[in-house]
Amino acid sequence: TDEKCGSLQYLESLGDKAVLSERLPGYVKVISDMAKLRRLLGSVESIKSKILTGDDSVEQVKAYAETQILDTRSDISVGSVESAEVVASSASDSFDLMVSGEGYGEFIPTGLPAFDKHFMGWPRGLPTYIGGRSKMGKTAFMLASVAKAAVAGIPQGIVSIEMGKKQLAYRLASYFSGVSLREALDTSTGNTAYQDLFRWGLSEVSRLPIHIDDTSRNVDIVASTVRQMKRVHGCETVWIDYAQLVTGHGRASDERSRLDAIADSIRQVAKEERIAVVALAQFNRQLDTRITDGRKGLPITSDFRGSDKFLHDAGLAFGIYRPFYYDPPEKSRSEKYTDDDLSQMFQPLELVCLAAREASRKTVELVYQAAWGRIYDTTEPTPDWWNGTWPPRWS
Repeated sequence: TDEKCGSLQYLESLGDKAVLSERLPGYVKVISDMAKLRRLLGSVESIKSKILTGDDSVEQVKAYAETQILDTRSDISVGSVESAEVVASSASDSFDLMVSGEGYGEFIPTGLPAFDKHFMGWPRGLPTYIGGRSKMGKTAFMLASVAKAAVAGIPQGIVSIEMGKKQLAYRLASYFSGVSLREALDTSTGNTAYQDLFRWGLSEVSRLPIHIDDTSRNVDIVASTVRQMKRVHGCETVWIDYAQLVTGHGRASDERSRLDAIADSIRQVAKEERIAVVALAQFNRQLDTRITDGRKGLPITSDFRGSDKFLHDAGLAFGIYRPFYYDPPEKSRSEKYTDDDLSQMFQPLELVCLAAREASRKTVELVYQAAWGRIYDTTEPTPDWWNGTWPPRWS
């Protein structure tokens, strides 16, 4: 077995054999493949030992096993030290990609031109946090961003702890079709046009590079799922919905310690996999009653619920602010808009920047249609399915 798996004796014996230059690549591949098999054997033994010890839960063992199998460097026990020459050369390659626009470099495009112009995109290797109160539009923003980026050919991953896969698919279908699930299921008029449009929306979703997991919850499993999305499916951006719902492990002394451990795990997997991890987060309730700069509910840096480590670890951090939630417009002094009316309006939506490592803090102004979960950047090209005046604005 050792002979087949690249043992020391096997490698030493290669010196006794004549290696023609044209056959050298073949020998290199053999050595590489045998080394991988040897590491795989070691991983299997390590997993077996962890199972037999019985000190960890099934979820932890599963996460450990997935990590061992996926991690091609699992046998390396020391740090990876590289010279400045090697590091600078790699950085130069990334810089050239960003300049040429032919690759993603250190930032992954978001699909929102105004955002990318200022912040350059989601930072690779660092977490981004987007916080907000309930019903502020966090999930709608995530799905609209996922859809825009996926249409541009950038593989997207979603680790959904709050919503199921089918619910996410329905909301994405609504984004594309302009028909809500409620409208599609309303058969009172006998008109099936909405159903056909909704089915078309689902077909659009099915052809996009979007990968969804709704079973992961434990912090180790979530990290393992993110690795799979990157290594198996090539996802450049992975979303987590949402951070405070991830469960910790061990015996954390309090909620803050649990959330700090979750933040550490998110930061580590983003760094190891060199991807953009965008995690949604819940804000403190005090936000709903606070007045900041004359505006009720405007996010500030201290609003991340349970831990400020999210903010400290972030390459970017934002608070979603929807003014109509706190101060809805009125038709007249005697008549108000219904919730259905408001949901179809082009509402202002703001991404209030709370932290940025590579750019100045700037609020990104967007437009939101709640009925169909559509987010518009008014500087983006007119969508193919749009048949009204562009750009849409509240009036």
